[in-house]
Amino acid sequence: TFDYISPEQARDPRSADVRSDLYSLGCTLYYMLTSMPPFPEGTVLQKLLSHNSDPPPDPRESRPEIPEAVAAITCKLMAKQPGARHATPRALINELLEVADELGMAGIASRATLARRPPAWWDAAQVYLPWAIPLVALVLAAAGLDVFWRSESAGAQQPQPPVLALAPVKPASPQQGPTELPPDVTAAPPRTSPPADRDASSGRDAEPADAAPAVPPITDASSARDAEAPEMPTGSATSEDAAPMPVRASPTRSDAPVETATPADAEPAKTDAGAAPATQENEPVRLIVGRQEDFSDGALVVSTLEAAFKKTKEMTDIDVIELAFDTRDVAPFSATISRPLTVRPAPGYRPQLTFLPGNSAISTDKPMMRLTGGKLTWEKTHFQIQMPYEPMDGCSLFSLDQVDTIALHDCWLTLRSEFDSTAAFFSVRGPRRMMPDPDEGLPIIKSPSIQLLRCVARGKATLVQATEGLPFWLSWEEGLFSSSQRLIESSGLQRAGGAEMISVDLYRVTVSSALGLCRIVVDDVAPAIPTLDLTCNHCVVRVDQNAPLIEHDGVSTVAKAESRLDRRGQQNFYEATTDVIWRIHSLNDGVQTYHWDDRGDQTDARWFAETSSERVVRWDHSPAQRPDRESEHTPADFRLDESQRKKAGFDELRLGPPGPANDAQANAAP
Repeated sequence: TFDYISPEQARDPRSADVRSDLYSLGCTLYYMLTSMPPFPEGTVLQKLLSHNSDPPPDPRESRPEIPEAVAAITCKLMAKQPGARHATPRALINELLEVADELGMAGIASRATLARRPPAWWDAAQVYLPWAIPLVALVLAAAGLDVFWRSESAGAQQPQPPVLALAPVKPASPQQGPTELPPDVTAAPPRTSPPADRDASSGRDAEPADAAPAVPPITDASSARDAEAPEMPTGSATSEDAAPMPVRASPTRSDAPVETATPADAEPAKTDAGAAPATQENEPVRLIVGRQEDFSDGALVVSTLEAAFKKTKEMTDIDVIELAFDTRDVAPFSATISRPLTVRPAPGYRPQLTFLPGNSAISTDKPMMRLTGGKLTWEKTHFQIQMPYEPMDGCSLFSLDQVDTIALHDCWLTLRSEFDSTAAFFSVRGPRRMMPDPDEGLPIIKSPSIQLLRCVARGKATLVQATEGLPFWLSWEEGLFSSSQRLIESSGLQRAGGAEMISVDLYRVTVSSALGLCRIVVDDVAPAIPTLDLTCNHCVVRVDQNAPLIEHDGVSTVAKAESRLDRRGQQNFYEATTDVIWRIHSLNDGVQTYHWDDRGDQTDARWFAETSSERVVRWDHSPAQRPDRESEHTPADFRLDESQRKKAGFDELRLGPPGPANDAQANAAP
């Protein structure tokens, strides 16, 4: 778990070896000595940051009586660099036996004679020999080939046939001067002045004085929680704290193009080999979605998002897509992400993407963006789905198919619809991604990670739907969820596996979900129950009258459900609209309901390890006056009064003002 994970395991599980397990063992030893993990406080993101960068805590700070040698072993096991830890478990065993002998622990020290400590060079040899021997063999083979070809060349008296002329081509001497470019390759055009309607000093278009922001701008207040994070175990959450981009305020342009599934991309000229435009040496290619005429600095400009994602597959030196527009209607599309990729606004823009499902959805599950593989980070963008004037089920904004990580920073997600449906902002779909275990060689499940930072999601949609009970990790730090549905909807598993876990970690999130937080439904097709690990810290929860916070439906027995729920947290506030914490519909035991007052009887139950929470929310004013218009709710609708504002919920200034500039126009539509 995140309390015991090594830094290299969090970054890339494929790079971990036995020393990663020794790190986790060191965290376990620390827990045994102090009754707490090494970094017990904070969210998943903070724990990963601490494991990656904070020095190992000395257990003697909590237990001064711990011998210095024991503390030294504990800190050595938790060293950040694998090379600073014990090389093998045997090396650890021998050191522990020596310490036991020094401390006079007869029951353990007597076994020291059974395991003589090997010399230090042997520990190092066990680490380096597996790759050093093939490397030495390769060097010897190369040296032998060199000697052979030198002798052949020295013994040759007559010119050899052209087919045997294998001598390497010599580089040009300094006297020859620079090599000329081929006639079909041109250098990048020089940078020119910005367009006439763009202010040269700020990089922003000229703005009317009364214009409003196109999407919610984000104000980044100083916070110790905003630090760059290492990759999550399933792909990483990278939380950046760069200065906010300037807000480009302009009315909706009537000439904004509509993206289609098969666009005709506007691309710069290519070489005969189909290469990208030439750029200065070591300068990365800049890929922009926008209008070619707005950029004359050699950037690669395409007209649609779909075309941009395709370019990232063709050109391996592109890892950032910039959006140079304010508003854009987008047709549903698919994208394969083969490496870490970031999508963000170009300087001076604040993009809003509007998806129109209709009959143009690309499959029966109707995703607006079907993403496959890799890690995607998306920053400072407003996503909007405008549903048709009729009920439509199965729609989702992001459909995650074997995705490692999707991280949204400072984004708004809005679904506008007149009808309740089974729509979702994130849909987790299979088949599950299997990766080989580096130690055992057996396949392990790669769970997608959804990471939200300072985000708002609103409308008649579930946040995350998981079909077939597929495992996923949701981490949300600071935000607002306002919906007529639930936060999480999941079905069961086709077969029990034990490792399938839905992990939800919320920190300072206000959840206004009419039907509750989480619901898991099992049936004959998928009868196994996935484990739900739900952690809420400093959150505000508001649901409809008598709606359960958590619900299990179709399970065989109540005991089965109780074994599949871990719920913990602290300092949360629940509005007193419901008294039902958990409702279980079982086939054999009937309906079991746990109320708020039942907590006193469940102090030992792991599914209710929550402290300092209250069943009262003191709003600054009555929240959300229009309960049937969730897509119009803003952070201002859920402002707490001064007594609770600093204890829980989001910081309104960090989520931006209430909605984009064209909300008034969008609200006029059904």
